[in-house]
Amino acid sequence: MEDIQNATLAGGVAVGCSSDLVTGPWSSMLLGSCAGSISCVGFVKLKALWLEKFGLHDSCGVQWLHGVPGCIGCIAGAVAAAQASDSLYGTNVGLIFPARNMGRSAIEQGAYQIYSGLLTLAIAIPTGLLTGLMIKYGCFYK
Repeated sequence: MEDIQNATLAGGVAVGCSSDLVTGPWSSMLLGSCAGSISCVGFVKLKALWLEKFGLHDSCGVQWLHGVPGCIGCIAGAVAAAQASDSLYGTNVGLIFPARNMGRSAIEQGAYQIYSGLLTLAIAIPTGLLTGLMIKYGCFYK
């Protein structure tokens, strides 16, 4: 039952990035199903493997509940942004992506979505590792 709960939450995390864009129900269902499936496999199989092979312990399941589905959502958001056109949004495309009013193309907007995801990872990975090391070596308590 816990796996189903985590899969449901992972699906919501993945869909969250592109939920304000014009995507059909089919794409939300597909995206949520993929993220939920990957999350379940991660929790059931890969979590223990990562601990055994790399010594990485994810006590709260953050990697499989937020990290991987977030990356999936980032890619889906980039694809949705790259496909955003006047035919989908009319003249309101600039309300969703203000830079589009200043000459940025849909493809460039999709690239910026990817850049923001990479920047997030560039901050999250080192700070997560630093926090893990601080906890491991007892920097927070004596």
